[in-house]
Amino acid sequence: MNIWIDKCLQRDDAEVIKQLETLVAADQPQYIALICQGVVSWFSGSFDQALSKLEQAITLEPERWDVHFWKGMASIIFTPDLFIKEQG
Repeated sequence: MNIWIDKCLQRDDAEVIKQLETLVAADQPQYIALICQGVVSWFSGSFDQALSKLEQAITLEPERWDVHFWKGMASIIFTPDLFIKEQG
């Protein structure tokens, strides 16, 4: 998780995508692979695909906080007006 946070702060999207794709190709639990795929899709600008992958991860382990964090981050980036209206 710390690696992901550091990468988000650095925002070298091409490098982050490459590292996350390496994690997906490694022998990771399906939950972790889905989160990585979701973040890769988000960084690539594919919100629908990102949301789909993250929601699949939620169905596998709904009590884990990390997938909810990434889903929230992606949602804020792709639909900021929704969150602004809810705050207003």
